[in-house]
Amino acid sequence: LGINASGFQDPEGHGKGGVINGLCFSNGESWGEYMPNYSSICLTYDNKLLVGDFDSWEKYNVRDGAQFFPCLISNGKVVLGRGYGLQPRTIIGQAENGVIMFLVIDGRALHSTGATYMQCADILLEYGAINAAACDGGSSSVIAYKGKVLNIPSTPMKETGRYLPNAFLVRSKAVQDASKN
Repeated sequence: LGINASGFQDPEGHGKGGVINGLCFSNGESWGEYMPNYSSICLTYDNKLLVGDFDSWEKYNVRDGAQFFPCLISNGKVVLGRGYGLQPRTIIGQAENGVIMFLVIDGRALHSTGATYMQCADILLEYGAINAAACDGGSSSVIAYKGKVLNIPSTPMKETGRYLPNAFLVRSKAVQDASKN
């Protein structure tokens, strides 16, 4: 299972992914450059989701992370102001019991006009989220499982979604255990 993560540079406007915007971590290794105007979305080695504006990922023992904006929920409180319109959205959150949540909402289509960030925060609060932040939305919003796109992205590439530089992925417990051996 996976969702798209951070935004990317697209100087020619073709939506082909390419170079990420911001800092990323994967299994403790970093690439990209920290962007002070983006929020951090990080998972620690003990699987705690950290969201917000912090620039020293090393002191938080970050295993995986990306940057985008805005932060929606921090420590159980909505930290988002209003003013964002209806768009396709991708959100990552975590409940107090440690469960990671992915919320992907289609938009720009007859079947779905999208959602505001506040609507996304409200949905995640209903499911017990204590921390949540937005990943790249719009035509990048995609959720996939076993190689198949589950939503209907607003990109022309409906079956594959956009080519993206990074993602948040969930591995099965069996795969995780096998990789430890």
